[in-house]
Amino acid sequence: MIGRIVNAGYGSAVAICVAIALYLLLLAVAKMLPPPSPKPIDVTERQILADPTRGPAEVRRRLQTKIKVQSGFAAVQPYLSTDDVQVIPTSTPWTIRCNDGYGLVIAFMPDVTAETGGLLVQIAPVRASADECVAMSLMAATALRELLAER
Repeated sequence: MIGRIVNAGYGSAVAICVAIALYLLLLAVAKMLPPPSPKPIDVTERQILADPTRGPAEVRRRLQTKIKVQSGFAAVQPYLSTDDVQVIPTSTPWTIRCNDGYGLVIAFMPDVTAETGGLLVQIAPVRASADECVAMSLMAATALRELLAER
């Protein structure tokens, strides 16, 4: 009788350990997966964002819907979140990224040279050429700098 209780307890412990190991494995695999591909956007919209005349106003409008600045702080709506808000100092370092993984995004992060990570704010889910990415990224950087300078 005692042997059955011990064996049953050992089996339960093994099952729990296996479940924990599988959970940790799934977490590790999830971190290794590439980011979701951005939704393709209308070519006309991409052209507007890259246009030196119309682009800056559109980029600024999009930034203002996701970032609110007050008293040296920025309330930020992170990428893939509709109801989460994070407040950071406006002095937080940032970088603009334009790639097929996230589209045109801002990454607020201590190490702006890192290729991944940070608090991401998506400006547009673009798939753009290198020249379009340069134009849109520079517009976004200028608009963000101006927005964060507002007190």
